[in-house]
Amino acid sequence: MEFILKIKMDNEAFEDDCELSRILHKIANDLAGNNNDIQTGSVFDINGNKVGSYEISEEQRTPLKLDPETVERIKEKIKVHTAGEFCEEGM
Repeated sequence: MEFILKIKMDNEAFEDDCELSRILHKIANDLAGNNNDIQTGSVFDINGNKVGSYEISEEQRTPLKLDPETVERIKEKIKVHTAGEFCEEGM
């Protein structure tokens, strides 16, 4: 079993460093306590645009391999938060 998440981050909403964090928190909240009822879902940015999807799959897929430059760009977008230090806007 695996969790697959795809998010396109090339729109205006992601100029805010908190947008990815907001989306990840929303997905986590949607999945928490769902008793495996939710197997797929759509991902929307703060402006209501569909920017991706997720699924819980029984299939095994080939892992995604990212070049180091892409990994660094992703790390810049994701802020590591300590407990209680979340982006407040839009949450």
